[in-house]
Amino acid sequence: MKVFLVIVVAAVVAATAAMIIVGSRTFEGTVVKDPYGTGLRWDEIQRRRRESGWNVVFLPRHATAGRNDIVLSARDRNGRPLSGATVVLRLEGPPPDEAIREAPAIEGSDGNFHAVIDIPLRGSWRATITVTHGGRNMEFEEALYVE
Repeated sequence: MKVFLVIVVAAVVAATAAMIIVGSRTFEGTVVKDPYGTGLRWDEIQRRRRESGWNVVFLPRHATAGRNDIVLSARDRNGRPLSGATVVLRLEGPPPDEAIREAPAIEGSDGNFHAVIDIPLRGSWRATITVTHGGRNMEFEEALYVE
């Protein structure tokens, strides 16, 4: 019985040590510089988004490193396109470089908005989409994965 307990304890210690080693080698650093302030801003954006009824999404939600035609769908509460809106796409890259790219999105004949933008790095980018329509200004934050 003692041998069995020693084997179990040794296995648990080895598994814990392995997890610590793997975890310390894969840490990518701080995700955001001001997590508290970022959280408060996110809550405010979500509240304003719900009140407006507007919805903005990427079509699709990924891109490739290099020049991209990013397609955005901007719709009102009833699913109608926000025709005549001004849309600006701002991308903030992954650490450590945190490159920033910004481009206007032009309304296409399909009712979607198209932004041509050069994305230099692979990884998860934070996108801020600013939409101005009918005298209202709204920001939407989304994630964009770049392959």
